[in-house]
Amino acid sequence: MNPLCYNSKRMNLDDCGTGAGGFKEGNTCAKRSGEIGTRDISEKQSSLISNLEKKLREPREKEQLYAISGQGNLILSQEGSKNKIVLQQEHVDMMKKDGETILTHNHPMSTSLSYADIVLASNANLKEVRAVAQKKTYLASRPSNGWPDPKEIIQKFTSANQEIFKILQPRVIEDTKNKDEFEKFKIAKNYSILHSEILASAVANILKIPYKSEEHK
Repeated sequence: MNPLCYNSKRMNLDDCGTGAGGFKEGNTCAKRSGEIGTRDISEKQSSLISNLEKKLREPREKEQLYAISGQGNLILSQEGSKNKIVLQQEHVDMMKKDGETILTHNHPMSTSLSYADIVLASNANLKEVRAVAQKKTYLASRPSNGWPDPKEIIQKFTSANQEIFKILQPRVIEDTKNKDEFEKFKIAKNYSILHSEILASAVANILKIPYKSEEHK
């Protein structure tokens, strides 16, 4: 898989099926009344995000993306395929110019934030990037000293992914042994979600990116 497909014309936002959970409490964002997990979120942003994410939690086969400006206005709505959304460079520039954009989108496979999500957050200087899964919403906020360089993000995801794969692969093989195809699919999907949660959390911890997950009410 191309990690970014990012050039002067377009960028791919890929759901790579690998993410991570179990993040240390000290790196989560403070949550005040009226906020949705992010720091210094406006009431208008909060209200619009709540309404849009209700739609994203509905069963759907394709990814759908929404970008909300710092003023609380919907500035981008884009549908993609099952595992990616293609953004034009002008979209990235628009969010970067705004400087306070929050981007939310769904992950049909219910995985956490992917490396491409975090790379996009860095390239577009997002205030926050969010991924809506079946039972949780995952979010990463811009660090106080800014997002890490995209190359560093990709490198950390790659190395952490290799280590996590070494640990989880034998468990998948053992747990799917002598199971029918339907059971194998369910087990593999659950491990994919777990893998994604561990990976995203581990990388966020390494790069000091505020990251958390929220259970859907």
